[in-house]
Amino acid sequence: MHLPDTLSLIEDVWGLCEYDGRIFAQAQQAILEIDNDSVVRVHKPDDSHFFAIYVVDGDLIACDVERGLLLYNNGRFRELAEARELRGQYVTFAVPLAGVGVVLGTRTSGLWVMRNGGIERWDVEASDYAVRNELFCGIKLQDEMIALGTIRGGVVVVSSDGKIKTIVDRDKGLANNTVLGLGRDSEGNLWAALDNGIARLALGSNITLLHKAYNIGSGYAAAVMNGVCYFGTNQGLFAISDDKLRRADKSAADFKLVEGLVGQVWNLTCIGDNLFCAHDKGAFVIDKTGKPRKVTPAGERGVWGFCQINDSTVLCNSYYGLMRLVQRRGVWHWAGRLEGFGEGALYMAMEGNNTLWLTYGNEAIYRLTLSVDHSRIVHLDNLTNTFFSYDDKIYGAKVGSRVLFTSRKGVFTYNEARSTFESVDEVCNLFSADKMPRKVMADEVGRMWYFGDGDMGIIERAPDGGLVRNKAPFGSLTRCLVNGYESVCSIDSLNTFIAVEDGFAHYVHGREMRGSAPLDVNIRRLYNVGTDCVYEILNVDSLRHFEYDFAHNSLVVEYAVCGFAHQNVEFSTMLEGYDNTWTDWTHNTKRELGNIYEGDYTLRVKARQADGTEGKELCVGITVHPPFYRSTFMKVLYMLVLLGVVALCWWVLKRRERLVKIRQMEKEREELAKEKERLRIRAVEQEAELIKLRNRNLEDDKERKEKELTNQAFQLAKANELFSDTRDMLVEMRRQQSKISISETRERISSAITVIQRGLDDVSRMQLFDVHFETVHKEFFAHLSNVYPALSRNDMKVCAFIRMGMSSKEIASVLQITVHSVENARSAIRQKLGLGRENMKEFLQGICVEPVHDADTPAEAPDKPSNTLDVGG
Repeated sequence: MHLPDTLSLIEDVWGLCEYDGRIFAQAQQAILEIDNDSVVRVHKPDDSHFFAIYVVDGDLIACDVERGLLLYNNGRFRELAEARELRGQYVTFAVPLAGVGVVLGTRTSGLWVMRNGGIERWDVEASDYAVRNELFCGIKLQDEMIALGTIRGGVVVVSSDGKIKTIVDRDKGLANNTVLGLGRDSEGNLWAALDNGIARLALGSNITLLHKAYNIGSGYAAAVMNGVCYFGTNQGLFAISDDKLRRADKSAADFKLVEGLVGQVWNLTCIGDNLFCAHDKGAFVIDKTGKPRKVTPAGERGVWGFCQINDSTVLCNSYYGLMRLVQRRGVWHWAGRLEGFGEGALYMAMEGNNTLWLTYGNEAIYRLTLSVDHSRIVHLDNLTNTFFSYDDKIYGAKVGSRVLFTSRKGVFTYNEARSTFESVDEVCNLFSADKMPRKVMADEVGRMWYFGDGDMGIIERAPDGGLVRNKAPFGSLTRCLVNGYESVCSIDSLNTFIAVEDGFAHYVHGREMRGSAPLDVNIRRLYNVGTDCVYEILNVDSLRHFEYDFAHNSLVVEYAVCGFAHQNVEFSTMLEGYDNTWTDWTHNTKRELGNIYEGDYTLRVKARQADGTEGKELCVGITVHPPFYRSTFMKVLYMLVLLGVVALCWWVLKRRERLVKIRQMEKEREELAKEKERLRIRAVEQEAELIKLRNRNLEDDKERKEKELTNQAFQLAKANELFSDTRDMLVEMRRQQSKISISETRERISSAITVIQRGLDDVSRMQLFDVHFETVHKEFFAHLSNVYPALSRNDMKVCAFIRMGMSSKEIASVLQITVHSVENARSAIRQKLGLGRENMKEFLQGICVEPVHDADTPAEAPDKPSNTLDVGG
């Protein structure tokens, strides 16, 4: 909408109101009346200017500097006669209060009330505070209360009777004390526009904080006695009266440090009319007057806590064992140590009359049996390793009539009859196996509290008798607890103090939380990784589908739940078309969707509160377009190219098939010609081989016949020579028979016999036999020589005789040696042939002999002896 030129002098607009279907915009120089994006009327003050504009009980009222309050009626602003006393006053707000009237706030004169046709000052506590701190704005809250914004005093919440209920200034968390505007949301929260920043005040919460503004330190224990509230912290024990604690304007000065109790306070326990304080310096008792008295000796150091045995006996667990305190004549005294146990135990609980349980976090769990007068330890059991593992963190506390032990395994109680720890199923069933409570304890009114990792709450009895968890109000405290030293103190059934790091949280039971925003998920941003393409979503209903190019397929989705009342909200997501199941619950408010393939997806996001309540599921459509090379056009092109390639391949294959057939036919013709030539050559070779074989046979026959002729000639020559020698000898004997004696004749006859014998023994005869023998067995001897080179020529002769089947005796006769020599030769040959028990004859006959004849090279003839007779000569 553009203003006409006549309104160009109008500067800043300070207020907007909707009245009677129109918008009224208030600037100092004029009030613009706007209808359907058009300025229909301009209201200008007479020699003055406007301060503010607001709607009260269906009336539109403007504040004019000179004329005071003006009422809009019939298109004009008219002066309210009853508000003339406010002329010149800056009326910052006007709100109606039931039973009071219309409350008006001014910058300099405080609060006024307009009722019964008149106006008067509202002389209440809040008016004085507004004057001192310069009231600037105001707004009506629920429950007929008013919130005031000041220049120097922060935000003040005022009840309908004008009393200050709450003051929130810089000391209590505001960034600064200058509040220039106020507003409220559907959850009952108050929003403050500060001089520099925006603040939210959870006025609808049933938890308030006694935090660092009061400078009391980290909370550990709290108790109430005789109208005084005591808070034990790491700085000491602080005391404040109950009435001051309830005041909205309380300050750090109202928390008084108890004298002598500076330092770490571990525990506060009310016993009778006394408050027992477990301090780092020892055990102290505070009586009705509020003065502390140390009851442990000077040599005894810190004490963790107390356990009341009866009206006159209290046990305290110190850093170095157990001590007993007794009451005599109304005064508590130290009664000494319980000998037999010197360990420090952080948690202590009494079961029955004389059974004491002690635990110390992750160190041990002990069961002590005390004497009847509780003055000594009768029996001590260390039960740590009987059920719990060494690294378990074990906490014990008495809840009702039972002592409960907690660890990461669950909640247990000890069964005396079975001598074992048993699970308390009615408690464990309230938790998942991986999120069991780390610690349980009971408050002063019997409620069971539990503490876990990022979780705390109350376990209460439901109307049907079962147990239920209530943890919704405590989501904002789970990160503020003092881990391992959690503590609660219920001063009555409605008020409980919870120890936190900066002090204490005050929880009011039974107060209903004001309306909160629904647990609906909203998308904050949806953007591409590495690009500046970001979708900022203000109204998710207006945009439920997003489309991206494939180049931007790495997405980041940020989501959140609107409403500050929702604490510790967990989220789970599922991308349909990508995920098969929901993701695990997590506090992470962002999910990265990296390298999504093209297609249509649906992103589903759901949230749940700390108590398990799930909100409405959010569904957002995401489409990732395929890259250009996978687009429809390219797929059609790929199909056409593929068809063309297939056709080309078909043509090439057909052409190749024809060429293959032609080559095959040519090859077959060539092979046929080669086969014919090969057969012709083979026939020629076979014919030549036959001729060669015939020639070889002829040669062999010729050679055999020549050898036989030679042998016969040689034998004839030898025989002739022998006979000639014998003849000559006998002729000589006949010629000289008259000259020689009978004895000499006999001698010569013996010589002839000797010559004949010498002829028979002549080596030449044997050589002839050898030549004939080797000729017959030439191939056999050649094979033996190649395979068994260790055999001598005589060995090969014996092998030939054995192969022929001759006995040892026959061999000895031919070789003219003894049978014993033949047997020795056979044994030596057996070793050289490597034979065991095999039959030598069968072995030698089994040797395959290849012919060694060569048609071109005749067998080498044996050497002729030197005394061969040439019969031809």
